Amino acid sequence: MAGIIKRSTFRIYLASFGVNCATLLVHMQVGFTPRQVTRLTGVPYSTLNLWAKKGLIRPSVSEGAGSGSERIYSFSDLIALKVAFELRKSGVTTRSLRRVIDFLRQNERMQAPLAQARLIVSGRDVVLV
Repeated sequence: MAGIIKRSTFRIYLASFGVNCATLLVHMQVGFTPRQVTRLTGVPYSTLNLWAKKGLIRPSVSEGAGSGSERIYSFSDLIALKVAFELRKSGVTTRSLRRVIDFLRQNERMQAPLAQARLIVSGRDVVLV
């Protein structure tokens, strides 16, 4: 008897970020602070902080250099964070998420794999489409 494969797919629409396009375009050129990122993506600050410190998803505009400076994320970073957060909610472990990112960087030559790749969760697997 064949096992049942649970598939989980999700799409991210600009409207899901909860801001109008004009506001989004202004921030796309400048960048997003951690407070804005948490509000727009739903990723808790503690998770955002942990992922930045562990190098899972680092801010590409400015990493922040000590106290008094702030990490600044690009729009591409926001997409990557939202995808990572949705993958985690779909049951993908942080370790598996790291493996997916490393695989896409090394084998598919992607600079921002979670923002560039089309991924589907199928059971325990993350599949590149």
